[in-house]
Amino acid sequence: MKKLAIGCGVVALVVIVAGGVGFYYVAHRVSSAVRSLAALGSIPDIEAQVQDKSPYEAPASGELTQEQLTKFLAVQTAVKQQLGARFDQLNSKYKALSDSLNHRDATISDAPSLLSAYRDLAATYVDAKHWQVEALNAQQLSLAQYRWIRERAYAAIGVPMTGFDIAQAVEDVKAGRTPEAQTPAASTDTTGLDANQKLVEPHRKELEDNVSLAVFGL
Repeated sequence: MKKLAIGCGVVALVVIVAGGVGFYYVAHRVSSAVRSLAALGSIPDIEAQVQDKSPYEAPASGELTQEQLTKFLAVQTAVKQQLGARFDQLNSKYKALSDSLNHRDATISDAPSLLSAYRDLAATYVDAKHWQVEALNAQQLSLAQYRWIRERAYAAIGVPMTGFDIAQAVEDVKAGRTPEAQTPAASTDTTGLDANQKLVEPHRKELEDNVSLAVFGL
């Protein structure tokens, strides 16, 4: 099944528009949508509330442990439960945008509409970040380790993650820099892939059901 890990694409789409032919044609339409980034300005402060701020040194084997996977799934489950009906909204937005981009229906002139879709999700995303931080603290996980687990787990089911550190993206925008998409090492490094595939396979459906959380950095 073809999937597109669009990550926190609100910034990615700004870059697409800025770099594409026809920028001046749509700039005035994009500008209002770009202002919605202001709603995400609290993300760095929210993430700063994660108690474990230690860097994570990934094992040379690249292999996940059962404990790591269990904690990761517990965080996703907590966020999903707190979102309630809004998870369906998040999922629907992800699927619509993913399908559009995968089928190359998204053109330069479509970008303002796509940005507006993310604007609609801004409040939900901020709430979800609060709940993610609470769950991370409950599981005694750092953001660094959580992201590594997420990337490895999804790589193991064939869904590579490519996106933005949204907190860093917000800081970049505030500083006048252009945020850049990042392809985590786990998306291309096959070290430990066989072992990870065996470990996550029983949880494949759960991971696939939660893919919208993953690609939005949750």
